[in-house]
Amino acid sequence: MSRGQLSVELLLAGALLAAAALLASNYASTVGESTSQSSKLVQAELLAAQIARVANAACVSGASVSLEIECPSSGFADIGTGDSFTVSAGGGAARARSACPISKGAAFDCSHAARQWLCIAKAGSSIEISEGRCG
Repeated sequence: MSRGQLSVELLLAGALLAAAALLASNYASTVGESTSQSSKLVQAELLAAQIARVANAACVSGASVSLEIECPSSGFADIGTGDSFTVSAGGGAARARSACPISKGAAFDCSHAARQWLCIAKAGSSIEISEGRCG
């Protein structure tokens, strides 16, 4: 085996190793992004279910309910309107249903705190959601 042939083989082996490392790095990045998106979706689903449960209680009882929620990792959430409403939180979005339609949703920024208060109140035959505790 000549000295030049050994150098070419080492160069090819190094190139293959570098290509394999690049592919592994790209795969790890893709898996991390997928996990992050799944986490955001779970946050939105949990928040939507929690709001629907309290909205249903307010609808049936006619009482205003203060709800302290844990803020999504993005620090921002948006609660839509209708009897089938969407909660967008942390880049994920989830739908939930309530017994009374939500006529006033809420958008809140809680990047300054880990938790946020919402007031969920019955207004006629619908539900209104506002930021802060119920008065």
